[in-house]
Amino acid sequence: LHYPLRRQRQMCIRDSLKGDMSFVGPRPEVPRYVAHYSEVEKRLLKVKPGLTDWASVQFRNEEEMLAGQSDPESFYLKTILPRKLKLSLDYLERATFWSDLGILWMTIIPSRADVEEKLKA
Repeated sequence: LHYPLRRQRQMCIRDSLKGDMSFVGPRPEVPRYVAHYSEVEKRLLKVKPGLTDWASVQFRNEEEMLAGQSDPESFYLKTILPRKLKLSLDYLERATFWSDLGILWMTIIPSRADVEEKLKA
């Protein structure tokens, strides 16, 4: 189960090192969800995708969130995707070297709350 995800991450890191992706930037979305983008949201398709972004940090427990829903697809489209898109659009407007460092830091180092939650489980 985890092997394909690990392989995908390795491919993304390789693409970042080659320059095809950024380390930080809007995460690419699957085409069936891109079909729902507004004209403003389509701006995200014109920038180099990243390995991580604010949405990756905020929704690091996305699988758990979806698992608790009776209709995960609908929940993703109505709740998660709009928030991810807003975070990505905000990133485009405010990205700096320092904000990228912060995103990388928060991606790599789990928050204290995340660690405490995992220890309780």
